[in-house]
Amino acid sequence: MGKFCSNSLKRAAIVLAGLSLVCLTPAMWKATKSSAAAIAKGGSAIEVAVPITPGTYTGIPLAENEETFYSISVKAGQELKVTGSFKVASENASYGTLNTMELFNESKEKLISKFEDAGTKFSVAALADSRKATQTFYLRISDDTWGTEDGEITVALNDKYDANSGTDAGNDYDSALSVGSGVFTGYLSEVDADDMYKISAKAGAFSAKVTPASNAGPYLRIYDANRTELESEWASNDGEIVTASTVLDKDQTTYVKVTCDINMGCEDEASQYGLEIGATVSGGDTGKPENYDVVVPIVPDTGGLITVDKEVAPVLKKVYDDNVKLQKQSGKTTLIYIVSRQVNSAADLQAIKAAMEGLGYKTKSISDTQLVMTKGFKKLTFTVANGSNKIEVKSSWVVNWLWLGIILGIIVLIIIVVMVIVISKGKKKSVSVKPETPAPAPTANNESQ
Repeated sequence: MGKFCSNSLKRAAIVLAGLSLVCLTPAMWKATKSSAAAIAKGGSAIEVAVPITPGTYTGIPLAENEETFYSISVKAGQELKVTGSFKVASENASYGTLNTMELFNESKEKLISKFEDAGTKFSVAALADSRKATQTFYLRISDDTWGTEDGEITVALNDKYDANSGTDAGNDYDSALSVGSGVFTGYLSEVDADDMYKISAKAGAFSAKVTPASNAGPYLRIYDANRTELESEWASNDGEIVTASTVLDKDQTTYVKVTCDINMGCEDEASQYGLEIGATVSGGDTGKPENYDVVVPIVPDTGGLITVDKEVAPVLKKVYDDNVKLQKQSGKTTLIYIVSRQVNSAADLQAIKAAMEGLGYKTKSISDTQLVMTKGFKKLTFTVANGSNKIEVKSSWVVNWLWLGIILGIIVLIIIVVMVIVISKGKKKSVSVKPETPAPAPTANNESQ
């Protein structure tokens, strides 16, 4: 019976261990997933382009005048940059060779094209605009002379999100990015040459200032709600700061457009600029809340909220240029922050979402006023109101059934293993103890004596 129980427990332990591994597999897959494997050659045309992800690839031989195609998925506001170098075929080493790299959009329109001698490292780049949340770019690599023996390319995706929005500012009125008054960072390139912003402004003075990179000269325009141009200015020299201002006769949606083209220093690689928008609100205020300077920051008094503050505060400071204070704590679950400008709820929540995802959080839901994110058993709810200067962050717990199942499975497995060990030790002990020799039965002689 003991042997039967011992074997049964061992079999149960093995089965449970297998189930636990099955539960752990998705998490392990995610943790060990590599960016991409090396490949030899892409497709022979755009229609059969081979999908690749960021990483470095070697071994790209090409015959004389041969071309090969790859496809890369890029989010709006990300810059795709491909750097490559190629080696001429040994039999033609004395002649040298030329290689070309080109990028195409989803419509198969050529965006960027560059070529270099074999052995020279060169790059092509394109900034994805807002036409789609995620779009496909195509990379064409070709040998332009007598054959390429080998090559190496590095594919990189760099976040170049406008105004910390997690996306690209659109290039027209319908796709304009909503912002408030304040200072923002944006990016333009030869491919994405226009950024349009919209602001719900009050009647009164309105201004916009663009500080470009040293190699770029921007064109700045302001439009009213009827899409009539109110003011425009452009740089006469590369790196020149451009300012435009006007007076709004009523409360209205106002648009600001920043443009750069190849004649104004824009290249295929993204060029950064600073945008400062000054909008008048009621009472002649410039958008800075009156109570910000009198708020005394506090420190959370519970361990859970101290941890939340350590994660959330740096994110908010990044979004609001360090002008963030923890105003108060509500109970044991909620922190209320105050910032130095009016909140643009939709754009600000998108910026917070992008930053928190960088910390490993997953977005459960998002609206114009609320963002809910989770990581493990933790849930954070960000609540804002357009035009206010307060951000509420509520911390709570959420049941993560996958991890709960894994933990329970591990606990049960440990218990079973311990039981198996205890039973096995008990069985060995019982076998190793010798039975005592029974005393001899009394004889008749002994009885008579």
